[in-house]
Amino acid sequence: MSFLDLLIRAGYIPQGIPLQLIGYLPEETSFLPWHAASRALYQLDKLLDRTDDYRLFSDYVLKQVASRYHQLGWPTNGPGTEGNILQASYQTEELQRELIMLACSFGNKQCHRQAVAYISDWISSNKNRIPPNIRDIVYCTGVSLMDEDVWEFIWMKFHSTTAVSEKKILLEALTCSDNTFLLN
Repeated sequence: MSFLDLLIRAGYIPQGIPLQLIGYLPEETSFLPWHAASRALYQLDKLLDRTDDYRLFSDYVLKQVASRYHQLGWPTNGPGTEGNILQASYQTEELQRELIMLACSFGNKQCHRQAVAYISDWISSNKNRIPPNIRDIVYCTGVSLMDEDVWEFIWMKFHSTTAVSEKKILLEALTCSDNTFLLN
């Protein structure tokens, strides 16, 4: 829990202040403020999910993320990109990852298309060209958006891989499905 969260819960700061502060994000170019903001946004996402105001909230988040997300793009020249190869510092790579995660989580259509393109390429070629630092995001987005065959593909890859770190990412991605039959 952040200091800001504590102040809000104690009643020293009105609850609308964090959303006003998030309005500054499009101007922010550093990773740490985005990371701190995303943690707060995911907490709000859990609170507002399945409420009448959720669409307003998610649209607001997407609006704040849009300019930086489109500026940084995706880390490699993968399927569906237009040659956006980015040689970046570690901080820039982390910021890029954070923006991709926010964009895909809150429903950015271009982000969804890119993730689906990566998964589709992997299935058709049987070559995983998804950059390692965003595989968890791409796998989860693919499982949540695509059909049962994708879930089965990820399940098969989970059982066939010997790399423990990849197994963990694949297993977590399987939980991104909304299909209760598959989850059971």
